[in-house]
Amino acid sequence: GNTVLAWSVHREEDVSEYNIIERDGLVNKYIASVPLRSSTSFTYNNTLANGQPVMLFVSAYDSCGNQGNFDERPTTMHLQTQYDHCAYQTSLSWNAYQAMKKGILEYRIYYSVNGGTFVRLGATQGTTYLHSGVDAGASVCYFIRVVNKDQSITASSNQVCFLADQANIPSFLYLKTATVKDVSAITVKLKVDNSVGFNAIDLFRSTDGINFSPAGSITGDGSADYEYTDNDVEPSQRSYFYRAAFRDSCGNSRAGSNTVQTILLQVKTESENIFVNHLQWSPYAGFAGNVAGYNIFRLVNDDPGAGPIAVTGPNGDSYIDNVEDAAPAGSKIDYMVQAVEGIGNPYDVMEKSNSNTVPVYIEGRLFIPNAFSPTGSNNTWKPVTHFVDKTDYKVRVFNRWGQLVFEAGDNEKAWDGAGWPAGVYVYLVNYKNARGEYLEQKGSITLLR
Repeated sequence: GNTVLAWSVHREEDVSEYNIIERDGLVNKYIASVPLRSSTSFTYNNTLANGQPVMLFVSAYDSCGNQGNFDERPTTMHLQTQYDHCAYQTSLSWNAYQAMKKGILEYRIYYSVNGGTFVRLGATQGTTYLHSGVDAGASVCYFIRVVNKDQSITASSNQVCFLADQANIPSFLYLKTATVKDVSAITVKLKVDNSVGFNAIDLFRSTDGINFSPAGSITGDGSADYEYTDNDVEPSQRSYFYRAAFRDSCGNSRAGSNTVQTILLQVKTESENIFVNHLQWSPYAGFAGNVAGYNIFRLVNDDPGAGPIAVTGPNGDSYIDNVEDAAPAGSKIDYMVQAVEGIGNPYDVMEKSNSNTVPVYIEGRLFIPNAFSPTGSNNTWKPVTHFVDKTDYKVRVFNRWGQLVFEAGDNEKAWDGAGWPAGVYVYLVNYKNARGEYLEQKGSITLLR
């Protein structure tokens, strides 16, 4: 904040002191005396140069008190700045330096961040400069240094320091969960600090957790909780990563969120054993309360039943399921895995995340007895169905002359053979398998008396 005046040693040998003079309006005001001819500088610590240009000059006096000639033009450069917190840029302007010996080469612009070393931004022969890419949210300082043409003399302006503030945004942006909604949609739930307004939330998606691209945006309406459904995904093919960022009132992207990753479930079957299915899934990532465990759901004909068929710990990633008990109940089997958040979430939420749903197409199987005796231990006859669609099921039995003797549209209904003699009969079963294909099976049965 001080002003330093420097000069060359006067050529006259009889110089005894130098007087420092400040031009105040139209008046020259004495400031101080500097003894000795060899003196070449004076530091003025009561200057107003931080707020305005200051004219300061020096005159020499000999031992008889005679005053030499002096130059009244030297004037400090006064730097002024205007900061645009939306564009993150500073407009700098200053008055031209006067009476530079050998002329002016250029004005150099210097910049410091958070009290660090000043670095040179650039140079100009004019008296304005635009600095783009200012370090937002930091304490920044500038000054200008003029250099003469042979770079032997420099002079510096006042320093201007300020906080490169940004538009206010909420204190946090948290992705609560990303959960699979259906075969082409994932729903992302968010929680924000709603004490401060914002323009929008931009959502970003990635398949590798490194390269993110825009997935959509949510307009702020003052709520604390938001949801966004991404319909441009294939959650049955791959796992997806999501993160978000505020867009402030200037339209700038700010304050990124945590990153979450969806669960990808895959199921393999055994050709030798139609009742055994192997489930494997990728871990869910992103819960602030960590994953407490995974619920495993088996859906028979789209019915999840009373609850999960199994539960694993937080490190679970596989399960082997035997569906023999579910085989008679329906033709369609689907699986879904659900991550459950543990306690300790700082945002006071406990969320869940569903994986993709994986259908398991098991070929319908019919086990048909070839004989029965109404008076014996096996006193009724009916096909035993595994993974057969009951809505399109029909069984019919005919005698040797083609006469219909039994018909049922319910696989639980059995033929008791009442009123019909012993002999060989023909059955015909029509049904639909898990893929929706219509099939037919026929053969003969023997009624024993």
